Parts: sequence; structure tokens; C-alpha cells
Amino acid sequence: MIAYAEKTKNELEEAKAAGTGVVKKKVLDEWRTLSVQERLKHALIKGIVDHVEKDTEEARLEYPRPLHVIEGPLMEGMSIVGDYFGSGKMFLTQDIQSARVMKKAVNYLTPVMEAEKEAAGEGNNGGPSYNGTVVLATVKGDVHDIGKNIVGVVLGCNNYNVIDMGVMV
Repeated sequence: MIAYAEKTKNELEEAKAAGTGVVKKKVLDEWRTLSVQERLKHALIKGIVDHVEKDTEEARLEYPRPLHVIEGPLMEGMSIVGDYFGSGKMFLTQDIQSARVMKKAVNYLTPVMEAEKEAAGEGNNGGPSYNGTVVLATVKGDVHDIGKNIVGVVLGCNNYNVIDMGVMV
């Protein structure tokens, strides 16, 4: 009887050890083997911010301009998030996590896009002629605050003078 109890206890400990973290880690790591475009979309959909800067840099090197990363895989991922949210498959807290991933990716690309503008002579010192002027504002912490920032970056990269009044305006 003692041998059976010890065997059962050992089997239980082995099962715990085998089941703890290993399966979960394997599932989490599988998506890391996908293409960079698919990894960015997956990170947006799942709200995973851990690898977003590394993946954003990898995507930036694959695309001719950093703006194409935003307009490509990042917006494709956000489109899926929007569809899920609209159909009730995703809740507001998950939507906000996705928006944080997007914000982190856009914040990573912003200095690169600004440097690209400067190199093209479109910076503040170059005296550019703009396609137009857009004034943006929103409330703090709202999911639209992140969207406002993304729109501002995209418009700025498309030669619009963006006046961001910030939040709580």
C-alpha cells in the first residue's frame, strides 16, 4: 500500500512538472515562428506587447518606408481587432490591450519616420508646403486617444501639418 501511495505521489509530481508551463510555453512560442507580418497581427489581436519593438524593427527592414509597416500589418491587425470587437468576440479591456500594442509599435516607428522626413527636407527647417492642416484632440485614457496618435503619425507622414491639441481639451 505504501509503495502504491509513493508511486501515485511520484506520478502526480511528474504530471504536475510535465504540465506546468511546458505546454503553455510551447503554445505561446509557436506564433513566434510565423512571418513578421503574422506575428505583428497576432500580437495586436492577443494584446501581447512583449516582442512588439523587435518585430516592428524587423518589419521596418522589410518594407521600403516605416509608414508601410503601419499601413500594412499593423492596420491589418487592428482591422481584425475592430471586427472582433464589433461582433462581440472581443471586449473593451482586450481592445485596449491591442491599442497599447499598436501605440508601442507606432511610438517605435515615429523617430524613424521623423528622421526620414528630415532627410527628405520636409522637416521644420525645410519650410515644407503641406497638403493641409488637421487639428486633433481627444480625452485622456480613452481608446480613441491611441487612435488619435496613430492618425496623427499617418497624416504627418503624408505631408499634413498636424496640430495635436492633446487630451482633455
